[in-house]
Amino acid sequence: MEQKEENTMELKGVRILEINDVFGKIANADVDIKTAICIANNLKVLETPVKILRDKQRDLLDKYGEKDADGNLVEVDNGIRITNMAEFVPQMEEIMGTDIEVDLKKIKLSALENIKISANDIRVLNGIIEDEEDTKTEE
Repeated sequence: MEQKEENTMELKGVRILEINDVFGKIANADVDIKTAICIANNLKVLETPVKILRDKQRDLLDKYGEKDADGNLVEVDNGIRITNMAEFVPQMEEIMGTDIEVDLKKIKLSALENIKISANDIRVLNGIIEDEEDTKTEE
């Protein structure tokens, strides 16, 4: 993740989808009003890039996904059955690896201390969660 202006970050498409999913999980948690507004604003910022990324994913699945007699994508245990992985994978990697600038506001670690969140979700939010102790040592 490359840090630009104070809140502008350059993130890969895959990271934007992960961050959006985590914010979606914690959006209903009981947090103070400032944190709730920050999470809501971050979700709003991510809305357009997430829609574009998901539309591009859907287009690739429509193009390379196997379809049944009714024209519906064939689902298997881990997703959609792909007919041409050699062409599908590099195109999906390109979409997910695209650098996208977003203006996300940081969230104070103390604001999340009373909610349950997995270590993996914390990993996803790395760089967006701000530890007040780190801020104090930088001053």
